[in-house]
Amino acid sequence: MGAITLNEHTGAWIVDVEECIGCSDCVEACSFGGIVFDEELGVPLKCDLCGGEPECVAMCPTGALQLVS
Repeated sequence: MGAITLNEHTGAWIVDVEECIGCSDCVEACSFGGIVFDEELGVPLKCDLCGGEPECVAMCPTGALQLVS
């Protein structure tokens, strides 16, 4: 539907909730299970890499997570 686009700066695929029609086709199409549909908000949710500085990486206490480009 065109609601998910590539952020050239971060390399993350971003959901534009203004463009999303709530069909959830992206959830079914993602073979990695990386997109979930939030029934309450009516939109898909996925990691957007926090604008290039993922908080999960910064907060990981063991250093197990890395951002690799």
